[in-house]
Amino acid sequence: MASAQSLGADRLHRQLRRDGIRAGRKRVEQLMADQGWQGAFLRRGWRGGSKKEDPRHTPAPDLVNRQFTAAGPNGGSG
Repeated sequence: MASAQSLGADRLHRQLRRDGIRAGRKRVEQLMADQGWQGAFLRRGWRGGSKKEDPRHTPAPDLVNRQFTAAGPNGGSG
């Protein structure tokens, strides 16, 4: 399993079960520890992508020619 070093014990245990290999979750944890494997984990405070927009970014072209206009607030006329 090529990605085994990035899987945690729970995910690896589920994958082994799907593959027809029976082993307890704690046994998987023990074997991972013996091999020096540690599942990938998120650092505390990590939030994914940045919310700041890159000013050099050019927006994608509008391929379906959408028209975003509203007659008033909440789609009403006034």
